[in-house]
Amino acid sequence: VGLANPAARRLATNRVLEKGIKLLELRKPELALILRKRFVEKVKVTPLSHQLHISSDTLKRRQRVGLRVLTEVLLEQEIEQRNNQVTQWFGRLESPTYSELFGVKELTERVAKQLMTPQRKEVVMLTGLGGIGKTSLANHVTRQVLPHFLYEAVEWLSIHEPPAPNQPIKDRYQWLVRQLVRQILPQISSTVRPEEQVNRLRHFLKHTPMLIVIDNLELKADTSFLLDNLVSLSTPRKFFLTSRTQPIGLSGVLMHTLNELSFSDAVTLVRHHGAELGLHDLEEASDEAIRPIYQAVGGNPFALKLVVGLSQIRSLPLVLRDLQAKGAAKLFNKIFWQAWRALSEPAQKLLTIMPLSGKDGVTDTQLEQDEIVDQEHLWAALNELVSYSLIEVRGTVWERCYYIHYLTELFLRSEILR
Repeated sequence: VGLANPAARRLATNRVLEKGIKLLELRKPELALILRKRFVEKVKVTPLSHQLHISSDTLKRRQRVGLRVLTEVLLEQEIEQRNNQVTQWFGRLESPTYSELFGVKELTERVAKQLMTPQRKEVVMLTGLGGIGKTSLANHVTRQVLPHFLYEAVEWLSIHEPPAPNQPIKDRYQWLVRQLVRQILPQISSTVRPEEQVNRLRHFLKHTPMLIVIDNLELKADTSFLLDNLVSLSTPRKFFLTSRTQPIGLSGVLMHTLNELSFSDAVTLVRHHGAELGLHDLEEASDEAIRPIYQAVGGNPFALKLVVGLSQIRSLPLVLRDLQAKGAAKLFNKIFWQAWRALSEPAQKLLTIMPLSGKDGVTDTQLEQDEIVDQEHLWAALNELVSYSLIEVRGTVWERCYYIHYLTELFLRSEILR
């Protein structure tokens, strides 16, 4: 903010150049000396050439070389700073749960362009059915946008627990504002009145180019009410939302619907996921051999991955037969029931405690400390859950964390834990 002042910009520039010259001294001390004498101490060419016992032409030539090398040093520092900043931003997003996305290249480019165009509407929204890949696409697009440095900050807010339908809409909106304030302005006390929280948030966003991603809006009334309030906040920020519902007739919002995969993209996904699970029969299967999967579950990426996971234990024709025999009205429940019945008892026990992990997931150390599954069966049970796409693995090789998919949690709460 202070760089809007010319004097402040000049001071900041001088500090960057000074740091660059100090770094140059470590590589080419003689060139750094010339640049410091010429441009910091303001020594003219002739006196300096006498001091260094070289001709004026040699001094000028070395000065040009020094400026070129200094430029290279500063560029290296710029790239390093940018990479560090992008890494920090990525750390604020949810860890990717995908190795590759299919069938969304054009949509990715379109949404990214809108997020990178300041003059466009301030709210970009992605809607679609559960399991269609909204969160993965939002994550992917955000990672495409941030390295362009159009924003000074990013926040990702994921709504893991849907609000009670009978709760007043205003209360749910204020809850969402509190979550945003907690992440964006943690210095504000939770005891501050809701109206004041909104005012402070509006003031901050007005002066800070920021990308805010709100994932997993569920209730239609919530989405409409939220959008009405978000578009009233001031630029230069943008909101990127995902929701199962698509509000109609709202100005200031760019809407996109994520549809099911085409047959060709579904085939590619099935082969790719089969390869990830070591199912070479599926990896090398013909289009026609995969077509029955598409006919049974359509192009929902999560459903396709679940069916592929089920085929590790049961033959694929039997999996598809059961799905088709029961109709398509409750597709996910049927898939989850098949997966549930295919699990060993330790895996079932382990899955039932996953909803307790919350949005932060559970680490492998925490799993070992939990006594619901004994150590002898813990990792075999976890491998089962991962192979059926019921558990997502995130983190790094140094620290793994496990998350339950939102649809899986809904199934457990409605069918098993009740």
